[in-house]
Amino acid sequence: TGAAENVLADDTGTSNEAAGDGDHSATGAYIIASADISGVKTVTVHSEDGTTCDIFPGTVTGEYAIPGACVEYVITVENAGSAPATDIIVNDVLPAELEYVAVTFDGFTTGSFTTEPAEGDDCGAVTCEVDFTGGTLPAAVAPATETTGTVTIRAIVK
Repeated sequence: TGAAENVLADDTGTSNEAAGDGDHSATGAYIIASADISGVKTVTVHSEDGTTCDIFPGTVTGEYAIPGACVEYVITVENAGSAPATDIIVNDVLPAELEYVAVTFDGFTTGSFTTEPAEGDDCGAVTCEVDFTGGTLPAAVAPATETTGTVTIRAIVK
């Protein structure tokens, strides 16, 4: 009674310490996960006569961007990281030479259009801006090396 004792209940660890001497080591592994996103925009002629411009995916029948042709812009976002990519924003302003038709997205687990022109809007008279926000792309599951989301915009050449 009235005396204190030191009780060392450690064992030998992963370093050069001895059991019962008050020091102990251990190892741990940490996995740092992060998203790794990239994006690219392509443009193709969907149809020269404008048919099926509002049908997704539709059949591609065009080669030349002549007046009346339906052009398709595809913005592709890839997540090659080990964690989901969240709060993805895709913004695009169409050229003045177009008349807006429609937009759709695919592959994102969440997201919505916060700004979208009205069908038939003349992009030379009003700003034809498409804003997709809140997009999420999950991390890839092996054997895949990335996940992909697309925003597809269609418009008619004036």
